[in-house]
Amino acid sequence: MPTPFEAMALASGHAVAVGTYAVDSLWTLALGRPTGSAVLNGGRRSCWKAGASCVWKAHGVWGEDRGTPVLLKPRYFDVGPAYFGDECFRPFLERYAAAVRSAGHPRWKVFVELPPADLGLCDFPDLRDAGNAAMIPGGGAPAYVHAPHWYDQLTLFFGAYTPWVSIDAATGAPALGRGAVTRLHEWQLAELEAVGAAKVGAAPCLVGEVGVPFDVDGRALYAKPVAKRSDAVGKFPDGPADAALAHTVDVLEARDLSYTLWCYEASHDDDALGDRWNREDLSIYSRRPRAVYVPADRDPAAVHFGGRAVPAFSRPYARRLAGPPTKTPRFDAATGDFDVEFSAVCDAPSEIFVPAAVHYPDGFAVDVSGGTYDVDFAGPEDGAYAVVTYHHDRSAKSHALAVRRVGGGRTAPRRRCCGAARPRPRGGPAAPATAPLVMHQHRPL
Repeated sequence: MPTPFEAMALASGHAVAVGTYAVDSLWTLALGRPTGSAVLNGGRRSCWKAGASCVWKAHGVWGEDRGTPVLLKPRYFDVGPAYFGDECFRPFLERYAAAVRSAGHPRWKVFVELPPADLGLCDFPDLRDAGNAAMIPGGGAPAYVHAPHWYDQLTLFFGAYTPWVSIDAATGAPALGRGAVTRLHEWQLAELEAVGAAKVGAAPCLVGEVGVPFDVDGRALYAKPVAKRSDAVGKFPDGPADAALAHTVDVLEARDLSYTLWCYEASHDDDALGDRWNREDLSIYSRRPRAVYVPADRDPAAVHFGGRAVPAFSRPYARRLAGPPTKTPRFDAATGDFDVEFSAVCDAPSEIFVPAAVHYPDGFAVDVSGGTYDVDFAGPEDGAYAVVTYHHDRSAKSHALAVRRVGGGRTAPRRRCCGAARPRPRGGPAAPATAPLVMHQHRPL
């Protein structure tokens, strides 16, 4: 890969020996050093039209000494790490944000991101002051959403998932042991949140791109036969890609971050082209999958068939809460336990999404700290999920809800919330506040 100076010389018809880099090399990843060299443009062809020459050579950035390219102004482009963000990105952001809102809605939030921070390419500009339209006029709401990318770098670059080792690309520091790897990844995500808080203010943070490659370990996944709908459901995780995506979602949830997975590609196939983009293979869907995660009798419409690592990302979550969580909502895929606790600031009900077909094949139980709840099931043609609508006890300040898997030895909660109420049919009366603690099992019809 040529440096900018080498690229100028190559474009002007010089043969140049350039460094070669390997994305699966610690020497490259940690230190940015080449692993070898290669001579490019041996035919000495110029890309400039006849009678024209390199504009940077004309500006004196480089020249020739007896036919050999020589760099004359090595700091010509060194404008400091803040230049791009302050002088280029921020003015552009303000113009395109205004254009988007003028064509749509004046209160639309605009997603913003720069190159990954760990690459150290440029500083994130300060978008907090009113002069930079950090707040939507008249509404006081943040005008932007901080939407950085994040990946488990070692898995992405090396094409192998090793849960007990990782490296921080920004510092070159290693992390050894599962706990250390988890702490490193949570710290990296916390750093992204800190950048958003420092430079974008109260704007929400959403990881705009995150995922894992499924062709890890030398494409070992594709040595398995193509799955059929009639196949039995295997044990999860079914290979390193499943485990890698489960870990990625675990650390995102540990930071209570919203995220969008890269990617869903409807034309994904099991050949070397994978996602049909850049020879990548990160799609959570494939036309030729290698595993079944929901049996055909529970998925007659084949909503889940073709999905990859489905249990890793199809999890219970609080899609609406009547107030801020007092603890980070957590899900344990091994047991099916999901817990959320919050402090209510309004009387609106809370809603919990429960992927019943994926994680609760024999049903699930709900426990609440007070109030009542309803359970509504979507049909198999929609994925056989459930939504728990929780009407909290308005006289209490703190509230808790737990979802537990039943069957397979798990018929009771690991812990119990303080007090409980019985579920009621929609519109029915609530149970007395003194009702004994009970768990109720729910299955799709």
